Amino acid sequence: MAEEAQDAEPLIAQGGYAAPEQVYEDTIDVNSLKLMFAAGCCNTGLYPVWPHYCGWNVRQEFCCLINQTCIMPGPEAYLCHCGEQKSPGDLCQIGLFVCSIGLKKPTACYRGKWECFGLVGNGEFPVNPQNPVACACCGVALHPNTGFMLPLRVVAPLRERMD
Repeated sequence: MAEEAQDAEPLIAQGGYAAPEQVYEDTIDVNSLKLMFAAGCCNTGLYPVWPHYCGWNVRQEFCCLINQTCIMPGPEAYLCHCGEQKSPGDLCQIGLFVCSIGLKKPTACYRGKWECFGLVGNGEFPVNPQNPVACACCGVALHPNTGFMLPLRVVAPLRERMD
């Protein structure tokens, strides 16, 4: 319990939540994310750290379309804008405070990240070294490493980019 409180302190020091498009990069400690389910380039893990189990947060990209929804304490409201005001590559966005749809320069065929009441998931195609390929079911990791309720980075360590 004390360890969870220590893990949450940096998040509070950063002001709680980062922008929704930075869910993993800024606010999720992937070393603490316990892998529950994984199939190829998509995975879901358990992350019971405050405030991550209080609401939901979704960002999905399909080619040049972006869909975002967030009902969670902290993030800024989604408003209308044009240009790269919120994140690099954004072209425009129509927002209604808790949801938005927009256009961006394509960077992947599909990319999605979400949080929902203590569960965190992501997926990307084509596969990105930051989003490891794994296989797991009900907390039992099968590939590339085996174990039960292991952190995502233990089951599938980060790979170097192949540029």
